[in-house]
Amino acid sequence: MIPRGISQKDIEQLVSLAGEQLGYVMDELYILREILKESINKGKLNIESIKQAYDKIIRLRDKAVGVKRAIYEFLARTPIDVRFKEDWIRITSRIIQIADYIEGISYRLQQIACKGWSIDREILDYLLKIVNKVDDACIALKDAIRLLTRDVRESLRKLDVVREREKEVDILYRNVDMKVLESSGTALIFMLTTITGMLENTADTLEDLSDDLLMLITSYI
Repeated sequence: MIPRGISQKDIEQLVSLAGEQLGYVMDELYILREILKESINKGKLNIESIKQAYDKIIRLRDKAVGVKRAIYEFLARTPIDVRFKEDWIRITSRIIQIADYIEGISYRLQQIACKGWSIDREILDYLLKIVNKVDDACIALKDAIRLLTRDVRESLRKLDVVREREKEVDILYRNVDMKVLESSGTALIFMLTTITGMLENTADTLEDLSDDLLMLITSYI
């Protein structure tokens, strides 16, 4: 049931804004994936490439924050149920949290490159696999958001895909975590552990988002 005070058009507007916000996050992931691919192909991290990528990721993150503000403004001027507003505030905030994780990962890769440290090829392969799984989850989540007002059953199916990818990321994370501990240098191990942890947190946040959307569907739509 659609809550009082909001129209179908209003919900579609929220869906559109959330989809736009998540699109910026997916653009961030694309840049991160390309950096990892280049590093694997060249056998090392390229400082200039990573600096340029980091700058682009920062700008995309700022755009995602701009959409968050637009969602807040939309909710503020719409006289609807407080719980409905809280649901959407939580959704848009989690999307920003993911954007922040990706920014943090790219920043740490930049620092590793600046220090001249090398990352084992096998670890880079694992990182790329995790990023690909996270990207798959993002695609499914964006589809689930898009389908909220069109096909609830298909939207729910997409949320199942998000949860499946999160489980796959957990397996990859456990594998790469042991490889990281075999790296040389305490500082590098710390940086890599932080990166892998952020990637796992990204997948966990996507799963949390799928739960938020499930609650939204069962409560209102």
